[in-house]
Amino acid sequence: MRRRPNYSASNKKKVRPVGWGFNNRQGAKRIKALVEKHHPWAMTFWEAVGYRVDERIVRRVRTL
Repeated sequence: MRRRPNYSASNKKKVRPVGWGFNNRQGAKRIKALVEKHHPWAMTFWEAVGYRVDERIVRRVRTL
């Protein structure tokens, strides 16, 4: 089993998502991430780098 990194709010200023600097320099105003909510380590990472949950959006998926 792969070891998961320990992300916490204390790392907030140190940890940045991949591409953050590039997107910032290109003038990006907003970046969205689709995160599997059943993976607590993923939710913790995105929260630690400043992304909040947007309760206004629901994702719908259908297998054809």
